[in-house]
Amino acid sequence: MLTRDGRLFLLTMPGYRLFVDPVGATATFADGGAIHGVAMTRDFVPVARHSRAVRGAEDSTAARISRALFPLRLSLAGGQGGYLGWQIAWGGWAALA
Repeated sequence: MLTRDGRLFLLTMPGYRLFVDPVGATATFADGGAIHGVAMTRDFVPVARHSRAVRGAEDSTAARISRALFPLRLSLAGGQGGYLGWQIAWGGWAALA
């Protein structure tokens, strides 16, 4: 529950336990095969971690059609030294069919 003054509460069931500000400081991020979450104290010290595998978008029908229509893909990605760098990705042999 979110109150009008911006406070957050979580009411669990069964047992009806009330947690004040259950989120605290969190970080969520994803890589190619999983979603990761880290719960932290107010001083940003990690106290719990959780990861869950997800099916990659590269396996979808839309991704296969995209690779066939666009044989080369140009994108920006994190490079060395914290700078972005250009990357060229080949769509595979399906692009030539």
